[in-house]
Amino acid sequence: MNKYLTLILFSFLLNSCGTLRDSNELTKETNKKVFSVHTDKKTIIVMYNEQSFPWQVSNNKLNFPYNGETNKIAFLTPIDTLRFPLPAGKSIPVDIILNKRDTIRAIAVGISKPANFNNKYIAENKGKYIVYSPKVHELVNIAFALTNVGKNDHNMVNNETEYYDKVITYFDKYKNHSLIDSLNQNMQNDPYNYYYNLKMNACMYSFNEENKIVNNSPYIRLGWGGDNYLEELLPLLENFANESEFEKFYSQNYAYYQSLIDTYYKVLPINKMWQWLEKRFSQRYDSYKIYFSPLVGGAHSTEDFSDNGYKEIVMYVNAPIFPKEYTLIENEMEASRVVFTEIDHNYINPISDKLSDEINNSFSFRFYWVLDDPGLNGYPTPYKVFNEYMTWSLYSLYCADTFSKEDYDKCISKVENIMVQKRGFIKFKEFNQKLLEIYSNDKNIEMIDLIKSILEWSRQKQNYVKN
Repeated sequence: MNKYLTLILFSFLLNSCGTLRDSNELTKETNKKVFSVHTDKKTIIVMYNEQSFPWQVSNNKLNFPYNGETNKIAFLTPIDTLRFPLPAGKSIPVDIILNKRDTIRAIAVGISKPANFNNKYIAENKGKYIVYSPKVHELVNIAFALTNVGKNDHNMVNNETEYYDKVITYFDKYKNHSLIDSLNQNMQNDPYNYYYNLKMNACMYSFNEENKIVNNSPYIRLGWGGDNYLEELLPLLENFANESEFEKFYSQNYAYYQSLIDTYYKVLPINKMWQWLEKRFSQRYDSYKIYFSPLVGGAHSTEDFSDNGYKEIVMYVNAPIFPKEYTLIENEMEASRVVFTEIDHNYINPISDKLSDEINNSFSFRFYWVLDDPGLNGYPTPYKVFNEYMTWSLYSLYCADTFSKEDYDKCISKVENIMVQKRGFIKFKEFNQKLLEIYSNDKNIEMIDLIKSILEWSRQKQNYVKN
């Protein structure tokens, strides 16, 4: 299984109550058959297709990623074992009997296939990259801008533009709407998990002629994992749109959204990046999609989807809004950095999946690599820390092959400053310079060998400090 999905699953097992919901909902989603397993410990082992994860027993859903096959699930305790098949799209109750007294019901959920690409869709999209700024996506971002977190988190919401000021001026009187209340409540514990789920899934919805929000896309979900938290909010979202006269605001700013789409097409050399990546990696993708909002700060994400022999990458990024003093090449470098460092996760992660032991050995000493900062909670494992180092450093290699020496030097300096000073990846400059050195000595090096080399260097650096 893809390690990226493995880590998502692990996150689900540890944080399986990500939204505030009535626990009775769990029983509505299940089949009639109930399995049971005995334990004398609260922490047990859950296995997914022979891969094991520790899990704290709780009355919640356990989402198991879609992989196109029937999953082999096991619950292993010190005194008992339960094994059962779990098809995609099915939910099975499991009663965990603790110390022969307490029964805790969990729900094992086989996540359904996230997308269905028919031949018409494939013919229309294959070989293309498309930039979107969807209406429902913008509505959701406006709602986040009105939340308590959104008003204070500049990474989540870009509050430094004239457009943001327009949004607040127009919508602030609706900040006590029940939709915003619901977002505030559900963002208390893990705001980014909820934010990404809603923002990403919003891109598959649209307004129909009756002004209802519907899903006419080929996607069942666009967000990570198996849950679509936005679905239950659609009535509130529609009500918020109607009461705030969102359509009026959107129409007034439509030309602005379109100008940003045009800017992306002008400054972003997607085909150049696409070719550079697929010349060096074995992964192949049939199309790229870019979704953006002028309200997004630095909270970017990506996911890939495959069906019917077709694979695509979808990215969720900020808008191409640049300082007025930037040159055209600086605009290109800025837009390229934002998009490239999302695209390349889909190329690097599959290699990292094969090198989990090496990554764990090289990035085990967390505080050598990252600051103890709450903002870095999104990178809790050596795997995630390394991949963030590697995806940004790979952009440096692309810059070295693409831009003039003068522009390249500016690009590298900015990348290293962002990663070290703004993001807290404190050893990135040394890491980046070493990767550039290895690459410059052999530009035909296989990517897996390049990654192995930088991992060995990282292990030696880390262990020297530890010892």
